[in-house]
Amino acid sequence: MNALIKTRRVPVQKPHKSKQTYETPPELIAAVEHRFGRIGFDLAASAENTKAPRFYSKETDSLKQSWSLGPSVQVAWCNPELGLAGAFAEHAAKVRMLRRWTLLLVPM
Repeated sequence: MNALIKTRRVPVQKPHKSKQTYETPPELIAAVEHRFGRIGFDLAASAENTKAPRFYSKETDSLKQSWSLGPSVQVAWCNPELGLAGAFAEHAAKVRMLRRWTLLLVPM
């Protein structure tokens, strides 16, 4: 599968004043799963936009969880609210040895 993904610039963010949530396009998820394997857990989702069978929602507050998701989860996905990207990256760095892949989609 050779997926061509169009890139677009993310608008300059104004925390608490601009849209902080952007759903991951299905084409990107397909490319990610082709490269890394099936996503087993979505670390920042809702029932409407999760990319995995299991997920943490805003109510379960992913940043307060250990991210010990069990041996069956080899790939965890995270497309956090843009204003929380730094906090999610820090948490991911702390738990990097728990599974094969913890993937974060964040703007550069």
